[in-house]
Amino acid sequence: MGDMGEAFKDFKEVKQKIRNNKEPQRFEYAMKSLSDYNYKKEYDKIIVFLNKGTVTFYPFTGWFQGQKPYGNIKGRGIDKLIKQLKNPQCKNRRVG
Repeated sequence: MGDMGEAFKDFKEVKQKIRNNKEPQRFEYAMKSLSDYNYKKEYDKIIVFLNKGTVTFYPFTGWFQGQKPYGNIKGRGIDKLIKQLKNPQCKNRRVG
């Protein structure tokens, strides 16, 4: 049983190294994609502020969830999030 514990420990370390390597790139891409919106970067997430709600995006996993003025949203992928935010019913873009 000790061998299994070591294998899981090694797997966890490798997974953490991959995350540490890719997470900054994913944060950078997400911030560039969300540049038209008011957002705030926190430890492991990006919060997008809307007129009547917020959406939280987790760059490493790609999941997002939150409330827009006309309903709840959730899903996976920065491109899908941008598509939903560009909906004409969602008037949250910065001007100027």
